[in-house]
Amino acid sequence: MICLSLAAPTLDEAVADVRANLPHIDALELRADLLYPGELAQIGTFPRRLAAADIRLPMILAIRRERDGGRFSGAEAERTALFRSAVGNVANGWFAIDLEEDFNPPGLREAAAEAGTRVIRSLHLPDAFPDDLEERLARMARAPSEILSVAVKINTTRELLRLCRIQELLGSRPRIIRGSGDYGFASGVLAGRLGSMLTCCPAPGRPVPPGQVDAGTLDTLYRYRRLSADTALFCVIGNPVMHSRSPHYHNARFREDGLDAVYLPVQVDLVEDFFALADHLGIRGASVTIPHKAAVIPYLASSDEAVGRIGACNTILRHPGGWHGRNTDVPGFLGPLLAATGRNDLEGSRAAVVGAGGAARGVVFALLSAGASVCVLNRTEARARALAEELRSACRGGATITAGGLDESAMELLESHREVIVQTTSVGMHPNEGGDPLPSYRFRGDETVCDIIYTPEWTRFLGRAEAAGCRTLTGRAMFEEQAAEQYREFRRLV
Repeated sequence: MICLSLAAPTLDEAVADVRANLPHIDALELRADLLYPGELAQIGTFPRRLAAADIRLPMILAIRRERDGGRFSGAEAERTALFRSAVGNVANGWFAIDLEEDFNPPGLREAAAEAGTRVIRSLHLPDAFPDDLEERLARMARAPSEILSVAVKINTTRELLRLCRIQELLGSRPRIIRGSGDYGFASGVLAGRLGSMLTCCPAPGRPVPPGQVDAGTLDTLYRYRRLSADTALFCVIGNPVMHSRSPHYHNARFREDGLDAVYLPVQVDLVEDFFALADHLGIRGASVTIPHKAAVIPYLASSDEAVGRIGACNTILRHPGGWHGRNTDVPGFLGPLLAATGRNDLEGSRAAVVGAGGAARGVVFALLSAGASVCVLNRTEARARALAEELRSACRGGATITAGGLDESAMELLESHREVIVQTTSVGMHPNEGGDPLPSYRFRGDETVCDIIYTPEWTRFLGRAEAAGCRTLTGRAMFEEQAAEQYREFRRLV
């Protein structure tokens, strides 16, 4: 179930949020601690307000204390009275009340049972993943009918894997287990698959906690309600990765083709822990982005030529003999470039590549493999020279590769390789859109200029080139081409 967590300051606004999200939700959680003080005393009227709006969904009442990440600062006796007033009338029909592991006032459980309201026994850990979480879970439930609920901050990939394993240990026990933060995102999307009764989402327009998306996004982009044990899992790994547009691309393609598959972002700190997580969840393939394109290579059983020559892998695929690596950045970059120039190759062309990082490696290899002569320009000239030396063997025919810095003396080298100019650094990427890697270069108008950044699609650098009359290629064109190549591989594994 998708549970809409209501964070509105008034009950009328909460009802409006429910009405606006009805197509995407199956249950409600009223965060009464977020209501204005005058509204808090009226929480017993909330079920009747929903009924008046012809809305009938299971409702959970939470009045979270400050130490548990909420805003209720009153005495425990006051909180107990609020819970009692809410469940005291059987007609109110609350599905459950959320009580922390250490909150067990006399008679409240019995009053809830008499009203037909279940108890959620919850544990909120907003900062760290405790070493004894398994033991604490075993001690939490005071009755078999109570629902275990854990919200824990996930700070590493290993902690996400551990949370997934804990779900298995709980067997068929009713539970709501969720990991917060960017590292915990997958636990929310896969909550039902992992055995949780529901996953909570905010309403659009309300604050979105790290590691969550709104109910509409969860329902439409990630198709939460359709996920099952048979759904094929794919993902993009990186750090950071939550900004990636890849889930929008691949999930749209899966939906268009009617495939039972989902693609989600997984933030990864250590790749060895990701491969353990992938085995545990049965992930069939993944896109790989910064900074893991080289780090995944030792875990591959096989790879294509580009991975071996470039030393970078952006696609991993689960094959019977182990993980296979591909680099789709190469065809992703070359395809749009050749289409824009109307050529089948780049023999005789001279190109400049700005940057010497992982992205530059793929671009340089692609240009060399298409027959172009290349100069690599980088703020740290030694890195540019090292990259040029490593890829020298990829030169075709009479093509050459050279390198330089980004100072004024390097402009002469750029002038001699300006037919194609490719920007591969993060300069100009959100949130630093004002950056320009070549502020002193003046475009002539006859260059073909590419920027691999796609957030934003039009960088300051690319805008200057277009204003000068240059042929331009945005990072979005290259992203979509390499993503299409990835999708063809992923589809074979569904």
